[in-house]
Formats: sequence, structure tokens, C-alpha cells
Amino acid sequence: MLNHETVNRLRYMKLTGMADSLKEQDDDSAFQEMGFYDRLGLMVDREFNKRQHSRLQRLVSRARFQNTTACVEDIRYDDDRRLDRGFIMELASCNYIPHARNVLVIGPTGAGKSFLAQALGQAACRHMLTTRYVQLPDLLDELKIAKRRDLEAFNRLRKQIVKFDLLT
Repeated sequence: MLNHETVNRLRYMKLTGMADSLKEQDDDSAFQEMGFYDRLGLMVDREFNKRQHSRLQRLVSRARFQNTTACVEDIRYDDDRRLDRGFIMELASCNYIPHARNVLVIGPTGAGKSFLAQALGQAACRHMLTTRYVQLPDLLDELKIAKRRDLEAFNRLRKQIVKFDLLT
């Protein structure tokens, strides 16, 4: 029988994935045939996956994407767009970020620059990198307003911006 005290303690320690897995294992007789370490491994995997998913959701939320569904897999590579699939996949690997390389996305209105930037931002979030999506005019306005207030406000905003792994 399931030890409710153990489940309560797991929940108290914020190990809800393990608690849910333990309850699931107790309810399903197929798990009873498994060894202790196999069952423990399943519980740890469930907790790890739950935490990774929660962290990803937090990163995406904090990035403030306008289009939260933008992703690299949905980029259209029509001939008229002249996008190199290999280069986009290389950017999606996020190898340019630790090397402090800049990526400039240019093109005419409606070409999908914002979508591409947000898709690359989503890829960075999937790599567990802190990301912030902001359009350049809005960023410049924020900086200008902070500078008008006082130098301390400007420096505080600048420090916040610098903390992000990727500014897109």
C-alpha cells in the first residue's frame, strides 16, 4: 500500500513529479514486478523531466515573445525568401551565443524577420538560455526613458539587459 506520509514529504520538498510517479507506480501492478532501482530511476526521470519542462516554460514566459508558437521547425524556406536551411539550423544550435556573435536579421516589411528572431529565441530557450525578445525601437525607448530619469535607472536597466544570454 502507498505510504501517504512519503508522498506528503515528497510534495513538501517540492518533488511533485516523484510523488506523482510513486502514486502511479502504486496504482499499477505492472510496476510491482520491477526492481527498486528501476522504479526509483523512473521516479527521478519523471521529476527531472517535470523540472526541465517548468524551466523551459519559465524561460519562454520571461522572454516576452509576441508569437509564442514561433519555432525553427515552422520556418518556410520558399525560394523567394532566400533562406539557407543549413545556416538556420546552425543558428538554431545556438553555438554563436557563447562566442558572443551577433546575428542581424534584415529584409523588407512582412518578410518574417520577427518570426525568425522569435524562432531563434525559442531555440535558445530550448537550450536553457535566458532570452529576451524586444524590438529595437522599444529597446531604445526604454533606454531613453531610463536615462531621462537618472543615471542610476539607466545603469539598472542596462544591467538587466546584459544578464540575458540572448537579446533577440
